[in-house]
Amino acid sequence: MNGEAPSTEGMPREDFQEQAVLYELGRLPADRRDAFEAELAARGEDGRRVLEGVRRAFARAGLGPGSTTVSAERAALAAVTARPIRRRRSSSRGWPLIAILAGLLFVGALAWALTLRAERSRFERERGAATAVADSLSREIAERDSLETARPGATDLAPIMASPDLTAVDLTGATGGRGRLFASEGGALLVVEELPPLSEEGGYHLWTRTPGGMAAHVTALGSAPAGYLLARFSDAAYLRGTSGVMITAETGPAGTFPRGAILLQGAVPAALR
Repeated sequence: MNGEAPSTEGMPREDFQEQAVLYELGRLPADRRDAFEAELAARGEDGRRVLEGVRRAFARAGLGPGSTTVSAERAALAAVTARPIRRRRSSSRGWPLIAILAGLLFVGALAWALTLRAERSRFERERGAATAVADSLSREIAERDSLETARPGATDLAPIMASPDLTAVDLTGATGGRGRLFASEGGALLVVEELPPLSEEGGYHLWTRTPGGMAAHVTALGSAPAGYLLARFSDAAYLRGTSGVMITAETGPAGTFPRGAILLQGAVPAALR
């Protein structure tokens, strides 16, 4: 080597300031000290201002020539100052905290969404139950209104019940229901009590039976709120040539033969055949 200081041309200002601090504290290595002095001379007035600023800062802190700071404190400060200066702080330490906060926010949002979903489901169930109850009440009221409308009055029953040829057909069944079919020249009247309840699609139907055992459909009687059924017929002609009558519970419209359970049945007197 020829003893010349290594070139420091183009030294960043931040590096120059760092070396100025170490230079003033006497902690700059000899090989770098020559290079710093060369850089200081090359920077001229700007370099001198940097060095003077460092000296003023040390004077205020009690460091440098004429300082009253004890040697142990100065050595400690110099050792700290001599450590490499970190120009950038790593942001990796903040990521775990950010991840935890994001996780907490996600869990909170998920819990809130699940709570809203449960409340919505409960509301839908309650609304569905209320709707079902309202529909059931509406059907019951409609059935009662229909029954009241269809129920014959005294003027309708008088021609039947006051007829001298009035004949009754007793109806019985295994389900506990009972009834009578009153027939005369003025018409017929069916009265039935304690009929079993039906499904929503079900209905009561009246049939006749021939001596040979064949069944013929007469009419659909509808439903029977509270198990009570009352029906009036303008005539009893359908009883002619029959051996008996029966009431069945059918699902949907009646077919050629009864498909439902026989609830009530009775024999037709010879006077009505």
